[in-house]
Amino acid sequence: MTRSFRPGIGCCVFCALFSTALAGCGSSSTNGGRVPDNHRASEVQCTQTAPAGNCSCTGTCSTPGFACTVDSECVGRDARASGRCISFLGPAGCDCTYDSCAGDADCPSGQTCACHGSPYTFGAGNACVPGNCRVDADCGASGYCSPSPAMPCAGGGSLDYCDGLAYYCHTPKDRCINDSDCAGGLDCVYSVSDGDWECLAYAIPL
Repeated sequence: MTRSFRPGIGCCVFCALFSTALAGCGSSSTNGGRVPDNHRASEVQCTQTAPAGNCSCTGTCSTPGFACTVDSECVGRDARASGRCISFLGPAGCDCTYDSCAGDADCPSGQTCACHGSPYTFGAGNACVPGNCRVDADCGASGYCSPSPAMPCAGGGSLDYCDGLAYYCHTPKDRCINDSDCAGGLDCVYSVSDGDWECLAYAIPL
């Protein structure tokens, strides 16, 4: 059965203490005037055509992990032209991915369309992801809306991770702006319990 990968869903592989309550940020970010490396000024990336798949399998792959070997197999199984055959992070295997949104307007209120080329999508198709902003303007004057690489599972325990991507406003109390601000293998991630960006371990969906 062909599966469609969504960048917001994956296995839980790292640990950090979070609660599951979403915390918004209504004020703009101060942060000494620094601009985050990754922020979303607009949804222009959503207009880009899905790039070619990156499946490295050639010939016939009998391993169950291979749902496809080339992009044409994905398009042939689904009418959507965005079908791509990708190898996603984990052990050997390729799967079909498709766009589930063409822009923010296609997503429910409170969600953002993470589009081709966006950080932490890892080659997957466009997909609606949670958060508290869609573009920088949603975060107030001189504010920035950035992708966070991880969120805890909704309703899960303090060590559970499920959602691999979300968009959040930067806040005046942020403890980091970019991954380069963090040491010890940590990255700048939005903490839903503290309502700010902190240096934390994050989940890589496999």
